[in-house]
Amino acid sequence: MKKSVAYNRNKRPSLSGARWYFSKVAPRIVLGMVVLLFAFAQAIAQPISGRVTDPKGEALPGVSVVIKGTSIGTLTDTDGTYRIDVETGNELLIFSFIGYKSQEILLANRTRLDLILQEDVASLDEVVVIGYGELKKTDLTGSVVRANIKSFKDQGNTNILQSLQGTVPGLNIGTTTTAGENPSFAIRGQTGLASANSAPLLVVDGIIYRGSLQDINSDDIMSVDVLKDASSTAIYGSQAANGVIIITTETGSRSSKPVIQFSSRYSLRADANPLEYYGGDGYLQVIRDHSWQQSGVGPTFTIPNPAFDPTDFLTPQEYAGFERGSNVQWRDLIMQQGFMQNQNLSISGRNEKIGYFISGSYLDQKEVFKGDTYRRYTGRINLDTEVSKWLSIGTNTFATFSDHAGIEFSTVGGSTFSPFSAPFDEQGNLVRNPNGQISTNPLLLENDIDVDQRLHINSLIYARLQIPGVEGLSYRLNYGNSYRTLRQNRFSFTANNNNGQAYKDFTLFHDWTLDHILSYERTFQQKHRLNLTLLYGHEQRYGEGTRALGNNYAIQTLGIHSLQNAAQEFISSSAFDENSLYSMGRINYALHNRYILTATIRRDGFSGFGKNNKTAIFPSMAFGWTISEEPFMREIASTLSYLKVRGSYGVSGNRGLERYGTLARVAVRDGYVFGDGGTTRLGQNLTSFAAADLKWETTTGLNLGVDYELFNRIISGTIDYYNSNTRDILFLKPLPAITGLTGVSANIGQVHNHGFETIIRSNNLPNSKLQWTTQFNLARNVNRIVSVLGTDSDGDGREDDLRDAGLFIGQSTGAIYNYEIDGLYQIGDEIPPGFEPGFLRIRDLDGNGEINSLDRTIIGRAEPAYQFGILNELKLRSFKFSFFINSIQGGKNGYLGNNSPWQFDGWNDARLGKIESNRPVIWDYWTPSNPDAEYPSLRYNSSANPSIFKSRSFVRLQDVNLTYTIPEKLLAKAGLKQASVFASGRNLATWTRWKGLDPESGLGISYGRPVIRSINFGLNLSF
Repeated sequence: MKKSVAYNRNKRPSLSGARWYFSKVAPRIVLGMVVLLFAFAQAIAQPISGRVTDPKGEALPGVSVVIKGTSIGTLTDTDGTYRIDVETGNELLIFSFIGYKSQEILLANRTRLDLILQEDVASLDEVVVIGYGELKKTDLTGSVVRANIKSFKDQGNTNILQSLQGTVPGLNIGTTTTAGENPSFAIRGQTGLASANSAPLLVVDGIIYRGSLQDINSDDIMSVDVLKDASSTAIYGSQAANGVIIITTETGSRSSKPVIQFSSRYSLRADANPLEYYGGDGYLQVIRDHSWQQSGVGPTFTIPNPAFDPTDFLTPQEYAGFERGSNVQWRDLIMQQGFMQNQNLSISGRNEKIGYFISGSYLDQKEVFKGDTYRRYTGRINLDTEVSKWLSIGTNTFATFSDHAGIEFSTVGGSTFSPFSAPFDEQGNLVRNPNGQISTNPLLLENDIDVDQRLHINSLIYARLQIPGVEGLSYRLNYGNSYRTLRQNRFSFTANNNNGQAYKDFTLFHDWTLDHILSYERTFQQKHRLNLTLLYGHEQRYGEGTRALGNNYAIQTLGIHSLQNAAQEFISSSAFDENSLYSMGRINYALHNRYILTATIRRDGFSGFGKNNKTAIFPSMAFGWTISEEPFMREIASTLSYLKVRGSYGVSGNRGLERYGTLARVAVRDGYVFGDGGTTRLGQNLTSFAAADLKWETTTGLNLGVDYELFNRIISGTIDYYNSNTRDILFLKPLPAITGLTGVSANIGQVHNHGFETIIRSNNLPNSKLQWTTQFNLARNVNRIVSVLGTDSDGDGREDDLRDAGLFIGQSTGAIYNYEIDGLYQIGDEIPPGFEPGFLRIRDLDGNGEINSLDRTIIGRAEPAYQFGILNELKLRSFKFSFFINSIQGGKNGYLGNNSPWQFDGWNDARLGKIESNRPVIWDYWTPSNPDAEYPSLRYNSSANPSIFKSRSFVRLQDVNLTYTIPEKLLAKAGLKQASVFASGRNLATWTRWKGLDPESGLGISYGRPVIRSINFGLNLSF
């Protein structure tokens, strides 16, 4: 029986009891709580530890260890150890480190995980396309650069070249200002005497490409390789003197399951540097400034003349607008908010036998000028089938339909009309002559009919045969076929004084190429690596065109479909056919992965050359030495992990002449009329002389290069120096006027180019969760004319210049030959006859007291001194941010552009004696109160007509991109493998002293087309 004990609330516990509690009970409670917390912690987070080493067993510090699908991660310590807490024990851990292959490891309830990371030699053993084959980057001996197209994928470009602008040293790509436009591009300067022959050769999927790059969907492109030196380009012989760009399209993905990818991009587009035009008050001031001798009071003419009324110079139509208070900004009437959308869908996959890539895209581009539109539809099928162990067949086929139709309003009328001129009358109808003069309203074109549709079907069909019984020997047959049509129709209701004009043009091109390629690739005794390639090929090109034109239509209802109703009818047609034969042999040999030899020889034949020089041979040789593979380099391998020197020398060619340029040609014309009312007899006249000895233009080039990697690939890069000479340049040699011809095609002259290029890549935070990489590229080219005609008519011991063609011995092909400007004449100066205050002061260089063509001199050059680009990419967790800066610098007297606004016909009012056109506010012209102006007065008119050249140097924030990749755990429910959203901008800011539209386009104070600034956004999905 338990004893009952009464409890006394008022009795205090003894001190000894408290001591007993804290000494006995409390520790047990705390211990129990610790055990429970530890157990709870164990249930929540399990510690995983381990050590990461390289294949040699050395610790790797700074390796990123991240739980896949989360932002939880850590870095290995200096001894390569790490510790990370996980929840279930079945997580996937991602180990990544610069220069090593990333690995994903399933924990499978392990508490310790040691790992050996394998070196990622992809950056060096990356396969680069070199023409009729591929090579590992380590085996390259020439100057070949693979472009970074991935970083600029979401920049709102319509052409792959726009994505390369400024990113590849030595590759110069111009800007675009028109919808659907192909930018100009060149490699390592101009090799000839005429810029028309300076475009590089394009190769797509191994076949020379003759179409427009606009026809290739950029999302279908897997890689772009740029071949720059003579050794690399000699593989294409007669067409490669200006460099080669090789484009490779996508193939079937490595996944056995189909991968569906969708991208949607939208772009808002605007004038990157809009020019402000004068309003009504400003326009009246322009009239005062033009008539400064009447609007001001002498002798200084800075005091206004109260008797001068600028409205007296307005036309009646303008004055009526002035009375109404009109203030029309005409440029706003012909411009709009630009917009572009680009939708892409593709499916790819591969199984044991078949790989496939199928895609479709739609692009709709409306630029800032009304009527400047471009639509494109593309479809592609790339298939690769393994028929047997020794035979594979496949095709790379695409079709593109593009629509360039659109009536664009005249930028002249849309920029120069007076703000007092009304575009519409009171009934809302368009006014034909808004200022009452001959100039017509540009908006009248809105009713014109325009058709511009283009179709391109391009197909490569190939077969690969592994020769049975001979290891490493294979044969490949390539058959390329390109079919292109252009359908261009136009009906203008306002032409021929509103009587109308219509035309229909249809042009067709058909090219085919057949290549036989025999390859042998073997490695002997694990130290001799041999790669042999033999080629024989044939290319044929055919084209034809027909044009029907009619003037003056009594009935315009049927438009372009009633050419027969024209009062005047004209029909013309043309056609061409050309053939090329070529053969090539190439050997690549590597010993111990250190010593590399490449030798190539190619023979070309072209139907367009003279009968005495139908063929030519183009040889090349290159060497490479991978010094870092030498035993004596092992001690510094941690500092200098890779070093290769290379050198090449070779000959490539250019056949840039008319396909019938070596033949004597005649033209048919109306020749004679016999008697009154007699029939017109046709006559013939010679248009060109035969040139049977005309031969190939050749470029001989030397290239020296270094490839390096430092501090375990924290820093890497390349340096190249080149020196090339182009001889036997194809040029139209001038003839005396008495011959009736302007010139004859000939091989003349020599042009020299030399320069250097460098790429520096860096991993700026190798041991940080924030990944920051930088790529810097720099290029400089020096161009010089060595010889032109080789004559010395004046006997001064120096070859004569060809001044009329702007060619000067010892100067660049872009030399600027003009007058030297020595400021402006001011009021009170001693001014020669024919000049007045505000006119340009031209230096009399020959000192004869008069200004004539003999006073011209070389004042600079159009080519830049150097150009550079800087790409920064930062990545933290799911965010990636990048920005690219592009710059072209002229140095001293280089990269100059003509910025003389008074030379534009729409602004040449001096010849009229009065102002009839509006101006941009940025035009800083001379007036008595503005004597230090950049430009002469609005009255300026000179028979010498000198130009003012300004530096076009600039630094541009060209591309900015922010991408967020949605974590995979959030995508699983939606059935997505990957998803990202992005926002980007292009041409956001430009720093330059150039005044006007844009320094890179060379458009200054003008009414031309602006460079576009775009804001882009969109998403990328993968299923």
